[in-house]
Amino acid sequence: AMSTLEPLGEAAKSKDEAEALEAEYDMLTARLLQWRFARTRGETAFAARERAAMSTLEPLWLLVRQEEDALALERQTLQKSQLFSTYSATLEAQHKALSTLLPPNSTTSSSWLAFQDKYTKLSGAAQAASTLLELVAVAEGGDGGEEEEASSPDADALLACMEACRAWLEKAQDAHDAAMVEGTQ
Repeated sequence: AMSTLEPLGEAAKSKDEAEALEAEYDMLTARLLQWRFARTRGETAFAARERAAMSTLEPLWLLVRQEEDALALERQTLQKSQLFSTYSATLEAQHKALSTLLPPNSTTSSSWLAFQDKYTKLSGAAQAASTLLELVAVAEGGDGGEEEEASSPDADALLACMEACRAWLEKAQDAHDAAMVEGTQ
């Protein structure tokens, strides 16, 4: 009689084990769903915090970028101002050298006087440009756009003029030296 009950006991055991396994499976599935839900909530909260931080930092980054641009423009304006001041000082020194070559009371040709007049005007223009360069940049908004470049004195033209003046000055000095040598003989 016992032998007939044993299969029933084993069946009951396997049924209890199956129910236990099913209950454990259901519990693990519920935990997995809870974990997924918690992870999704955490990711959503993190993304919201990240967006809030970015919206707070973005205006600061824009402000920093604007300050860097303004500093670069100011640095560029200062470099131009220094360059034109150097040009002005060089032109002034050359003007003084030209003035010492030919005294004002000596007989000079009209071309020399015309050249001296233009050279003096150029020296004054370069000096005025170096003084007013920063004011022009500020008056135009200082954005470094094409308008500012178009209104600022042309550095290449000033350099070309300086080179022409320097070459003419050397030629004039050589002629003056030759005349002085001939005059002493």
